Amino acid sequence: MTLKHTVAGWSCLTLAVLACGPARAEYPEKPITMVVPYGAGGGTDLAARILATEMSKVLGQRVVVRNDAGGGGAVALGGLYAGRPDGYTIAVGTASNTSIIPHATPVAYDPFKFTYIASYFGWPYIAVVHPSVPAKTLPELVAWAKANPGKLVAVTTGGFNLHEVGMGLLSERSGGFQYRTLPTNSAAEGTSRVLAGDANFASGSPVTYMQHVKAGSLRAIAIVSDVSDASMEALKLPKTRDLYGYELVNTTVVIAPPGMAEPVRAKLEAAVKKSVENPEVVKALAALDFPVQFSSGPEALKTTRRISGLYQPVVAKLLASKTGAK
Repeated sequence: MTLKHTVAGWSCLTLAVLACGPARAEYPEKPITMVVPYGAGGGTDLAARILATEMSKVLGQRVVVRNDAGGGGAVALGGLYAGRPDGYTIAVGTASNTSIIPHATPVAYDPFKFTYIASYFGWPYIAVVHPSVPAKTLPELVAWAKANPGKLVAVTTGGFNLHEVGMGLLSERSGGFQYRTLPTNSAAEGTSRVLAGDANFASGSPVTYMQHVKAGSLRAIAIVSDVSDASMEALKLPKTRDLYGYELVNTTVVIAPPGMAEPVRAKLEAAVKKSVENPEVVKALAALDFPVQFSSGPEALKTTRRISGLYQPVVAKLLASKTGAK
């Protein structure tokens, strides 16, 4: 072989190596952080931990939950919005922080520009009262509230959220009554405040309140959501859609910063889907009274837009009412 042929051969080999380059590691290469925009112990947090545990197995990397409470979830989502869309920081969003708060106050994000990965369960809502309230049904509660202006105190998770919208709808559809709200940082804190008598009304996940209902320390009076579960149905409670023609719709979505590459988004969506298809995950979520309701990222975004449109006029009325005494 001549020197000319040798040089030519090495040149071809070098070009081939450069063309191929080093093998690119497949996503994910390191642990993923899943931000829960509420305090620990509530339904959103518990369901997120179930999902994160299973996604860790599916993806082959740890998915670590980090709680970041504040502003009804708006603080955490604002931080997410400004983050890198590299797939290593994702978050759980709810109707409160994607479809309500942006109508009520300036936020550091556009809820429709997040990267929507998937939604994965429906949220049943049950309404409960402290035993000191002399009402065993929702109409009785409304009558008591009208007769005792301002004595009805409802807990919220801070900021402007689904609890606020729910109270606004109840007051509007029942002819109007005065009430107050008590902001808290988590469902667990809110439950403690109701049990202590600092507030006397709450609505939320059955897993948050059902044990106290069974113990007699809280009284369940209605189902206020579009979805229900076996534990709620067993109580044979009336539904607000039958009593007053409304129901609360909450969607729990997995989102990421805007601009995520589609292959990464698709891999995360597939991981969520595979996780919630696991019978053990279905069982674990059912134990929290959360029915699995998977939808793709594009479908989740479409639902979020629809819910946002439904709640916007309610939020506008509530904001207008806050200029006067409530």
